[in-house]
Amino acid sequence: NRTFPSSFVMTSTQPPNHLISTQALKQIQGKPPSMHPGLTAAISGLGFGSFLSMHLLTTLSANSGPFAYNEALRLFRTVYQNSVFEIVVLFGSLTVHALSSSILYFRPHIDKPLLINKIHKYTGYFLASVVFAHAAATRLPSVMWGPEYLEDFSGIKYTLEYFTVAFAGYYAALGIAGFNHLVIGSL
Repeated sequence: NRTFPSSFVMTSTQPPNHLISTQALKQIQGKPPSMHPGLTAAISGLGFGSFLSMHLLTTLSANSGPFAYNEALRLFRTVYQNSVFEIVVLFGSLTVHALSSSILYFRPHIDKPLLINKIHKYTGYFLASVVFAHAAATRLPSVMWGPEYLEDFSGIKYTLEYFTVAFAGYYAALGIAGFNHLVIGSL
């Protein structure tokens, strides 16, 4: 029977606005990490966050123009389109994160969540609703028809030139939600 190290235990001397309740902590004490979907979601979220960090940096580089964006894509694709990284870290951690978060969704809530937890939860809902369509739109063409269909700056330019309102809002919402979900989940 495994227990968590004492460094994980929150005492009454901590401020009342800590992110995990005393009741929730009592539920996970003594259980291995695989038995706690919240911990599994956190660890798998950090795994997916490694890709998300590169993806967000690439998107931010578009502000510096086509060359900077295409170079960022070229650099980061060597990592996240490596077959081991893409299957294990990217899709594996995303799948585990989505499944463990779904388990948490259906569990009864013990405490009234803090605003920061609500932001994390609702950005997660939004991201879950768009992540697979986003991945399919950006990744499937090159998988199905070859590397000449790899997305580059021209894809962003096209969507913003011809569908400005829809895609500017979509890119902003996706970037803000992804950034907030990553940062809050890393706390």
